[in-house]
Amino acid sequence: MSTTSPLLGREVRFGGMHTYPSSDQLSMVPSSFFQSKALLIHLSNLTNKSPSFLDDCIIALLKLKVKPGKTYLFRLINAALNDELFFNIANHTFKVVEVDAVYVKPFDTETLLITPGQTTNVLLNTKSHYPSARFLMNARPYVTGLGTFDNSTVAGILEYEKPPHSRVSIGKLRLFKPILPPLNDTSFATNFTNKLHSLASAQFPANVPQNVDKRFFFTVGLGTSPCQSNQTC
Repeated sequence: MSTTSPLLGREVRFGGMHTYPSSDQLSMVPSSFFQSKALLIHLSNLTNKSPSFLDDCIIALLKLKVKPGKTYLFRLINAALNDELFFNIANHTFKVVEVDAVYVKPFDTETLLITPGQTTNVLLNTKSHYPSARFLMNARPYVTGLGTFDNSTVAGILEYEKPPHSRVSIGKLRLFKPILPPLNDTSFATNFTNKLHSLASAQFPANVPQNVDKRFFFTVGLGTSPCQSNQTC
């Protein structure tokens, strides 16, 4: 975490949104905890308005501005109904610090896996100097079942604020593209979730009950297998 500059906050929601806010709807919300501001940003992968680099609408992509040499806190929210989502930013690394309002042992990763309704807080250290480039942000589903899902990739652009002396147009800068795991990359999903551990420190102890009174077993089905009358399957 940077000690020379304040920690800046950004909130990013993807999936489940059908409209984009106009510039006057992007409200700067005070954040007393980080002594900075949180920018509410909406991304969507559910409608034909979805910002997709593959659909050749890069001009309409959401652009997130950052400054060099800063540490940003990103609060990522998966607002999709059923899709687990991979998320990454080209040429950048996240430090995961919190999941669903619970502190975790920090770990670094280039790609995140976020389940529906889940929040994940990560720290992002920006480049120390203006990189003269832009960086694509991508999110798409992780799927292993037989149910239907939205096989699309939501995209945004991470842009660094230009220094005053720069004469190069931002639109002409090189755009780096990230590589997401395959749609069915269970190995990555398993390795990622295995890294999630509580702090289990003196300040944040993991007081797990040692005695179990009752055990419950839950099953969840997608309802895609036809069943005969008065049958279970």
